[in-house]
Amino acid sequence: MKYWSVCVLLFVGLPLARSEDFVPRHYYQAKLEPVAHVLHGAGQCDAQDVEDYRKALQSYDPAIFMDYCGARGTGKGFTDGLKKKLGVFPKYTTVQLGLCMTNDGKPDGHYEHDVAAGKHDAELIEMLQGLKALDVPIYIRIGYECNGYWNGYKPEEYKKAFQHVTKLIREQKVNAATVWCTVPLGKIEDVMKYYPGDEWVDWWAVDIFRSPDIAKSKQIIEEAHKRGKPMMIGESTPHSVGVLDGQASWNKWFDPYFKLIRTSPGIKAFCYINWNWAKYLQWKNWGDARLQENSVVLDLYRKEMSLPLYQHASTQKTFEDSLSAKVNPMTPNKPDAGVGPPPGTEWTPIPELTDEFDGDKLDQAKWHDHNPGWLGREPGYFSKNNVAVSDGKLHLTARVETLPDLPKGFHTFTTAAVKSKALVKYGYFEIKCRPMKSKASSAFWFYQETKQEWTEIDVFEICGAGDKFKNKVFMSVHVFRTPTEKKHWQKTKEWKAPFNLVDDYRVYALEWNKDVIKWWVDGKVVHELKNTHWHQPLHMNFDSETFPDWFGLPDKETLPSTFSIEYVRSWTATPTPKNPDSGPSK
Repeated sequence: MKYWSVCVLLFVGLPLARSEDFVPRHYYQAKLEPVAHVLHGAGQCDAQDVEDYRKALQSYDPAIFMDYCGARGTGKGFTDGLKKKLGVFPKYTTVQLGLCMTNDGKPDGHYEHDVAAGKHDAELIEMLQGLKALDVPIYIRIGYECNGYWNGYKPEEYKKAFQHVTKLIREQKVNAATVWCTVPLGKIEDVMKYYPGDEWVDWWAVDIFRSPDIAKSKQIIEEAHKRGKPMMIGESTPHSVGVLDGQASWNKWFDPYFKLIRTSPGIKAFCYINWNWAKYLQWKNWGDARLQENSVVLDLYRKEMSLPLYQHASTQKTFEDSLSAKVNPMTPNKPDAGVGPPPGTEWTPIPELTDEFDGDKLDQAKWHDHNPGWLGREPGYFSKNNVAVSDGKLHLTARVETLPDLPKGFHTFTTAAVKSKALVKYGYFEIKCRPMKSKASSAFWFYQETKQEWTEIDVFEICGAGDKFKNKVFMSVHVFRTPTEKKHWQKTKEWKAPFNLVDDYRVYALEWNKDVIKWWVDGKVVHELKNTHWHQPLHMNFDSETFPDWFGLPDKETLPSTFSIEYVRSWTATPTPKNPDSGPSK
C-alpha cells in the first residue's frame, strides 16, 4: 500500500500549533482513514457519562462514539439501543464497535470457533443490517484484544472467525472498516500468530491502560506501519492513575500517552474511556478517569484537543472530505518514494509498465488478469478470481480449490498470473512487494516466445514456506531457443536474504541493458551477469505457481496465501545515438 506523509493545515477553525508539536501523519489509503488527522473518540460509558465528557470539553465533541456487543445474542435490539445513544450527539458522529466472541473476563467462555463455523450468522447478519441502517461509518474491532489471556482466544480459530465476520460485513455491504485489535503483551511474533492477514484487515488497533503499556505499544505501531495499516488506539484509560492527582496524574499517564500519539505518524484515531472505574468492585483499583473531576487534567486535555492534529465531530461533509486525498494537501513520504533507477543515466518513465494499483480493479489497458498463453504449472491452475486490486495493492492468491471442467493435470490448487500487454526491451523495473507464506511461488519475471526466439529473465522466484528454501531468492536467466540454439539452458543465482522475506515489503528491481543484467534488492546490487543473449522484447509477469518437483506442493493449511505488490515502476534509458532501441513496444 502506498502511504503518504501529510502536511496538516487548519481544520474546522481550530488554532494552529507549532510544527514541532506533532509529526505529519502517514496516509495508507485504508477504508475510512482520515488523510491528515487523528480521529478523537470516546465511549464505553452510559449516555450521561458521554454527555458529561462532551460538556467538559466544550467545543471538542468526539468524532467517534465507542460501544460494544457480542457476536451472539445481539441482533437488532443492540442497534436500536445504539441509535438512541447516537441521538445525544448534536453533530455527525461515527461508531467504533468492539465485537467480542467470549464471556467478558471468563476465558473458558470463548466461542470464536462457533463464529468461524457460522453458528451465529443469523444474529450477526441481523446486527449488521441494523448497523447499515444507521447510515454512519463504523469501525469494527472484531474479537478485540485478541491476544489477551482474559479472552481465551485460540490463534487459528480466532483468525478464521475474524475472516468469517469480515466476509459477512462485506456481503452485507456495511460501510465499515475491519479493525484487528491487540494489547501490548508478550513478543511481537506471538501477537502476530493471531493476525488474520492483510486482505482481511483495514486498520490495526492497540488498547492502552497501564502507564507501561504506552511504551510497549510502540512495537505493534511500528509493525502496523510496515504492513501499510493505520493504527487506532481502540480503548484507553489511565489505569491505576486516574485524574484526581491533577498535574501528577497528567505527568504519569496523559503526557506520555499524547506524546505517543503526536510522535507516531501511523496513529489515526484514539478512543478515551471517561469513567469512574473505582465505583465498580472488579475495577476498584483502576481509579476515576472522568476528566471533569479535575480541572488541571481537564484544562491540559482541552489544550491537547485544540491542536489541529485532532479531528472532532462536525458535519457529514467535513468527515467525508477528511477521507479525501483531493481535499487534503500531501507530499510523498520518503520511504514509499521507492529506490528508483541508478544515477548516471537519463531515465524516462514507461507508463505502460508503471502502476500504483489504486482503485478497485486491474487496469485492463495495461494488464491481463491471467496468462493468455499458459494455463499454469500443473497442478495449479491460473484463475482470474485469484487476481484482485484493493487497498492500493495488487494481490495474487493461491488457494486449495478444484474448479469444474479443468483441463487434465489441473486439480487441488488454483494460483494467479498477471501479464503485461506491452513488450519492453531494456530498462529499470522496480516493484515493492511481500511474497506469500506458502510453497506456491511468488515470482516477478519477463519472457516472450516466438517461433524464432524464446528467452526469459526471472527477477525473483521465492518459496515462502519450508526450511529448505527459507529466505532464498532465485534469480535466473533462460534461453529456450534462438536462431542458432534449440536446446534449453539457464543460469541461476541463489541469493540468501539477511531478513525474513515473507514478513515485510521489500523493493526488488531489475536493471537490463545490452551489456549487463543486474538484480537489485532494497537499493543494492545482489547479482550481476553479462548480457549475452537477452536482447528480445519481453512481457512483464507477476505470478504464483506450484512446483511439485522443486519447492514441493503447498501445504493445504498454509492456503489461501497472497503475494501482494504495492507498486511497479518502470523506466527506460533515454534513447541516444549509442542506445537507440530501448523502451516499450506494443
